[in-house]
Amino acid sequence: MIIKVLDRARARQLNPTEKCAIISITDTEQDIIKFAYNNNIKGVLRLHFLDEDNVGYYKHKVSSKFRIFGVSDAIKILDFMDSMKDVIDVLYIHCTAGVSSSPAIAAALCDIYNIDSDVNWFFMYTPNVFIYRKLLNTFHSRDEFSVREERILGDESF
Repeated sequence: MIIKVLDRARARQLNPTEKCAIISITDTEQDIIKFAYNNNIKGVLRLHFLDEDNVGYYKHKVSSKFRIFGVSDAIKILDFMDSMKDVIDVLYIHCTAGVSSSPAIAAALCDIYNIDSDVNWFFMYTPNVFIYRKLLNTFHSRDEFSVREERILGDESF
């Protein structure tokens, strides 16, 4: 599998010829990209968060309709990746500019899943280190999160 990073404009034009999945990142839930039907698209994960890595700035300067990348986003990415990695040839990750949020996720997924890449994510892009670290930390603490969730929810499964 390979990972490709796109900006919003290129993501809108996506017409894949290989089995793929898409992680679509926008600032808000209302700001989504509708992908044309394509039998090669095996799944789309839509996430909504700001490309922000300074929590203090976020708390004091940004409207409450926006949010930053959190553990729940990281878990969604990891679950999505686990369900898609054996089904697809390409994972497309897009954000608005394609230079910070999506490369951070790409870099973390390459590290987590040992995906070889010709791209040096930290040389060719400017990955959001907050997102990169949060995704790695969530992966390494995933079992702990699952145990906590089980204690909170009991034996019920949704």
